[in-house]
Order: sequence, then structure tokens, then C-alpha cells
Amino acid sequence: MKINILIAFLAVLIFSIAALFEVNYLDYEMPVPYSKFNAITFYDFKGLKKPAQTLNGAKEFAFISTSRETRLTNDHTFIAITYFHPSRSYVFNQHIRNAGLLTHELYHFHISEYFTRLIRKAVFEYQGNISQSAIDDIVEMYNTQENEMQMQYDEESYHSYVLAEQKRWEKLIDNNLASLIKFSDITTKLKN
Repeated sequence: MKINILIAFLAVLIFSIAALFEVNYLDYEMPVPYSKFNAITFYDFKGLKKPAQTLNGAKEFAFISTSRETRLTNDHTFIAITYFHPSRSYVFNQHIRNAGLLTHELYHFHISEYFTRLIRKAVFEYQGNISQSAIDDIVEMYNTQENEMQMQYDEESYHSYVLAEQKRWEKLIDNNLASLIKFSDITTKLKN
């Protein structure tokens, strides 16, 4: 009986510690919508780095966590919001808080918003009544493309260490966002 209680206690403890590295629930902050990206600093990165984690041996890095919420309302309005997750994003060392590194991480957020705008555009241009299933297919397709672009951005800029590539990517992402300015509003009224 005592062993079962001890095992259950240890299991809960281990699960709680593991979950803490996924979402810092001890210092939790609500997700921040893309419309407020200008206010984000490294002080907002409240997540915890996994023990012994490095980036190709380097210890000076950060990680930004983003997500996308999409839904279709009863009045044929499509809502798509890109979020930054403070409690899942972290800086390896709180003392590095480098402006260039923050810029690099925020461009990951911009890439997420770019794909959210592509999703809004695709849903808006969909011919006929769109179902939630069709929206899910569009989102899945663009999520795959976004993941590929996020990895390519990190590889080519070497996580911001290659300044010329970082600047090239910043210009590309800025242009991509500007090309879809029409779809920057989180709500899109669909054709009936």
C-alpha cells in the first residue's frame, strides 16, 4: 500500500516537472496576439529551457513558441489569430538578451503571421460555402509549408549568426507580410 502511494506520488512529481518544461505554469502569462508584437521583449520569454539543451553546442540561444487559432462562426465570419506564448518561449541565458537574437525570434512570429494571412486569403477566396473540414485542410497545408519555411529560415540565417542572411530573410518576410496587408485583420467576412 505504501509503495503504491509512493509510486503514485513520484509519478505525479515527475509529470509535474516534465510539464513545467513544456509550459512554465509557475510564471504563466496568457498568449499574446500578433497585433501586439511590437511590445514583446526577452523579458516576456518566461518558459524554461530543458536541462542540458544546446543549439549545435551553443548555449546562447532563444526559442519562441507560436500558435494559430482558427474558427468559422455561424454568421460566416472566419477568425484566424496568431499568438506568441510567453510561458512556452525561453532564452537560454537571461543575461544575453541580445537585440539581434530577439529580432531573429520575432521574425519566427512574423513567419507565423504570414501563413495566417495566407490561410485567411485562401479561405476568403474559397469558391462556394466553406466547411470547417475544408478550413482544416487549408490550415494543415499551410502549417506544413510554415514548418518548412521556419526551418529554412533558421538554417540559412544560422539562427541569426549569419547577418547577411538574417537581413535577407527580414526583407523577404517583411515583403511577404506587406503583400498580404489586405488580410491582416483577424476576421474575414466570407461570401455566402
